[in-house]
Amino acid sequence: GRALLQPTMAPADYAGATVRLRRGDEHAIDALIERWVAMGYRTAPTVEEPGELNRRGGILDIYPPGDELPLRIEFFGDEIDSLRRFDPITQRSEAQVREVLVGPPHEIAFWRRDAALAQMRALDADVLRREARDEWDAVVDKIANGERFEGRALYAPFFWGLESAEQPSSLLQYLPASAPIVFSDMLLLAQQAAEQHHHADERRKAHIDAGELPPDFPRPYLVWSELLAQGAAQTLVNFSNNDLDIGGWDVAGAQPQSLALP
Repeated sequence: GRALLQPTMAPADYAGATVRLRRGDEHAIDALIERWVAMGYRTAPTVEEPGELNRRGGILDIYPPGDELPLRIEFFGDEIDSLRRFDPITQRSEAQVREVLVGPPHEIAFWRRDAALAQMRALDADVLRREARDEWDAVVDKIANGERFEGRALYAPFFWGLESAEQPSSLLQYLPASAPIVFSDMLLLAQQAAEQHHHADERRKAHIDAGELPPDFPRPYLVWSELLAQGAAQTLVNFSNNDLDIGGWDVAGAQPQSLALP
């Protein structure tokens, strides 16, 4: 249930951030590097970890997260001469491939960071205690510089809905519209979602009251009603023994003990 409530990049954003590379295709190396750095890839002396890239003349190494091995792209001018996987430890080239897809380095649309930073700077950070303010300023600087850092998922809400009023996406939106979604126990998931929302919102409010987060800091997760709205185009199947109309519940802000049918 927690994975479903974790927002992710919208399918359209993911598709737009993915580059298909084939042997014989022409790409300007500088333009590729600029694009990938804007998406959040970081340059490194040698590519050893996911999310890194490196250029040596006409050779461009990149390690897309999710790929078993990094990719070595060899150019002849602007033409891709070869595509090979390589060992990140020995740096030796291995299997040659004819075509690859290179996606974004993480699930946050960091190429929208200017708009996200404007939202962050609009919050009242002056009320934070000194240590929290220092940490907040450091995070703002890291986002401005396109740096990866631990805990960045907490700041993902600032990258949502910057071009429209739509809600953040979930894994459900990556499923075919014709595919039914089967729940082993929808009631249990609804209860768990309500409980998670209650406890997470209490922690969020406590951090705000303690001066550790700015007021109006957005929640970095989906609630049950938002998740169901994203599955509205699909058939939802409940395999438990109850036949309750979960879709009609308003559990977004309900505490677990007060969860009940309308």
